[in-house]
Amino acid sequence: MVELIKPLQYHDEAKDKDGNKPIPLQDIELSKKVAEKLNDHYPGHAWGVTASVQNGTVTIRNFALSDKYGFVVLIDKLKTDPGLKLIVNAGGEFLERYNIKRGAGPYHHQIY
Repeated sequence: MVELIKPLQYHDEAKDKDGNKPIPLQDIELSKKVAEKLNDHYPGHAWGVTASVQNGTVTIRNFALSDKYGFVVLIDKLKTDPGLKLIVNAGGEFLERYNIKRGAGPYHHQIY
């Protein structure tokens, strides 16, 4: 039987954007956690999240608004913020800088 979906492991195909080296599993897990929090509060926005535990940063962009601009959050600040309120507030402020109300974005469709 052929597996159609294979779980991604640290040593598998996960590469950085240039395809040079494996992306550490901690980076993937933190990126996912932050992206899920943003999508919970601001669904329908094209959030792009990249975490680097080694550098101590999480970089967040909204690709529908800009591929150049975003914001950086220090991982140390998140260690004392288990609810990721800092992420939620920063995401909302980022939207407001583009004159967009906090809440669901243009790509949000509610399924009934």
